[in-house]
Amino acid sequence: MPASITPGTGSDAHDDLVFLDEAPPAPPAPQDARATWRILVVDDDADVHSTTTFALANLEVQGRPLEFLHAYSAREARELLARVPGIAVVLLDVVMEQPDAGLHLVRHIRETLGLQEVRIILRTGQPGYAPEMDAIHDLDINDYRTKSELTRTKLYTAVAAAVRCYQQLHTLTLGRVALERIARAGAELMNLHVPRDIARAVLSHAAAVLLQEPGGVLCVSDSGGLQVLGAAGSCLAFEGGAMQRHRDPELHALVARALRERASQHTPERLALYFAGKSGRDFAAGLYLSEALTEGRRRLLDVFSSVVAVGVDNLELVGRLNDAAFYDSLTGLPNRASLIEQLDARLAAARSAAEGAAESADVTLALVDLDHFAESNDALGHQFGDMLLVAVATRLQASLSGLTLARIGG
Repeated sequence: MPASITPGTGSDAHDDLVFLDEAPPAPPAPQDARATWRILVVDDDADVHSTTTFALANLEVQGRPLEFLHAYSAREARELLARVPGIAVVLLDVVMEQPDAGLHLVRHIRETLGLQEVRIILRTGQPGYAPEMDAIHDLDINDYRTKSELTRTKLYTAVAAAVRCYQQLHTLTLGRVALERIARAGAELMNLHVPRDIARAVLSHAAAVLLQEPGGVLCVSDSGGLQVLGAAGSCLAFEGGAMQRHRDPELHALVARALRERASQHTPERLALYFAGKSGRDFAAGLYLSEALTEGRRRLLDVFSSVVAVGVDNLELVGRLNDAAFYDSLTGLPNRASLIEQLDARLAAARSAAEGAAESADVTLALVDLDHFAESNDALGHQFGDMLLVAVATRLQASLSGLTLARIGG
């Protein structure tokens, strides 16, 4: 963000202007620790809604209060379920507009909306319309109760058990989605070669594992301090060069500590995710957290860190193999294979230009040989010969900058 400008005190138009330092990007506001469990009551009897709410008011399940949503017909319930996410339990009446309206709604929830996590407790004041065994056998419902048997205690017990089951299923689903993103991250990294693109991909996938928007930096440490390889979201201003401590002292300190101690670090609002590279080039991602880390999420991040570290190591291995295939190990010049590849590309471009009646640059190939090199190498030794080749290559690069040089012998 641009520097803020505030006038000095007094009314003089020539008062000095005070320039304030850029403020660090604000981390996302943590989600409310008192998040609720959403309970949908579906019944055409208004008294049932009020008694259910009254019976369960001020009660909690696993430290979180209950939030009640109300639908007075199957049609209203369909609209509400399609619009509102995160409904944990549906208390569903069987007989509403039609004798089997509730049963049709169960099929709509499971098959049309595809909501498999939500727990459905079927309630009826007229059990004869929906035999208990048939309903449980044919439909994906999780409990069947008559309204007359549901005392306050039994209602709370049924809802609490359903909420816990929903939470377990939801946690498993989130874990599966996170593992799928981790697998995709490993595959995507293999197709990237530019450090900035790799850094942004790592940050994007880390945010996906955390179920939040990307925002952070990927850093390495060298003699000049923390160097930012790439950034995302609110930290894009950090990208390019050293990470300035004053931009966000807390994030800077957390990332530096992760690299120093070779372990991930976190606070309630920030995370430094450590990646151990086998090649000795460790790096860390500094991220802002939208909610506190759970133990399950920390384990997923450990898996993610391992996958990314292996992916980066593989990239470096591919790079070394590419260097071995196309560059001379002694002089660092392109080798014969690389020269042939570049000549083919130049000649193909020249042919295309000729076919299009466009003016093309001439392609000239010059071969340079060292007189009496073999004799010198034999007389003075291979070490001297290597030094001579390196010296000639260095001089040619300095004298013929802008031209393609290659070593075709050796």
